[in-house]
Amino acid sequence: MTVDQIAAERKAIAVLPKADQIPKWREWAKRDDVQPLQEDAFANLAWAKDEAGLNTIIEHGLKHTEHKIRNRAAQALSDYGTRAVCGSSSLDW
Repeated sequence: MTVDQIAAERKAIAVLPKADQIPKWREWAKRDDVQPLQEDAFANLAWAKDEAGLNTIIEHGLKHTEHKIRNRAAQALSDYGTRAVCGSSSLDW
């Protein structure tokens, strides 16, 4: 996607009601073809404390090959808090 297309997608999601934004961000969190939107998705899911988003961030963010994506995923997980992250079923201790 071009920079303009990414900006348009961000805007299209931002104008939706919050309940409609979360499913869109979950989908972007799973995709790794447009990394800026994946990073945005991690942040927005964390701010919303979205339970389904937590597992998606762990599965698609922490296991990513790009350091920048793993970093953004870790930042997002810190927003959820230790209790939420440690209780997640996606972590293999």
